[in-house]
Amino acid sequence: LAEEMIAIGTYFHKDTKAMISSMEEPLGNAIGNALEVKEAILSLQGKGSADFMELCLEAGSIMLLQGKIAKDKEEAYRKLKAAVSSGAALEKLREMIAAQHGDVSVIDHTDRLPQAKHILPIYASQKGYIHRIHAMRIGTLAMRLGAGRLTKDDIIDPAAGIVLQKKSSDIIEKGAVLALSLIHI
Repeated sequence: LAEEMIAIGTYFHKDTKAMISSMEEPLGNAIGNALEVKEAILSLQGKGSADFMELCLEAGSIMLLQGKIAKDKEEAYRKLKAAVSSGAALEKLREMIAAQHGDVSVIDHTDRLPQAKHILPIYASQKGYIHRIHAMRIGTLAMRLGAGRLTKDDIIDPAAGIVLQKKSSDIIEKGAVLALSLIHI
């Protein structure tokens, strides 16, 4: 599929790149519309999950190289990390939201994003470690909670979703919270 997408871009004389990433488990911790926006804001504040941030840095580096804003990947990484550290990346998000007549205040007050009425923790039934998180099953569950749609007529609840509290390779104790299920019913 990546080769086909690159071929389409090449056909139209566009500098097209593809990034192959692991989709075996969700990137970051949030699954659901408002939850993912909040996680993106946290990432731009330098508080995001490592796996999500790494993907952003990798994709951003490719874009900086394509735009000839960096001479190599190392310089691109440095520029992106500096933009996050200095607050410039967060300021750019403010500009983008304002340009679309959105509520810029959500950046400083993420509690203004849609909030679920019910937060249900999912507990570990035994001690052990997380061997694997099945992305498709988690995504399907989030969809059933209202975070996505099965048919075009289904209504998406922007507050619904799942927030992972543990990731693959994490050691867990019996009773530890593995995830939070957020519903708005």
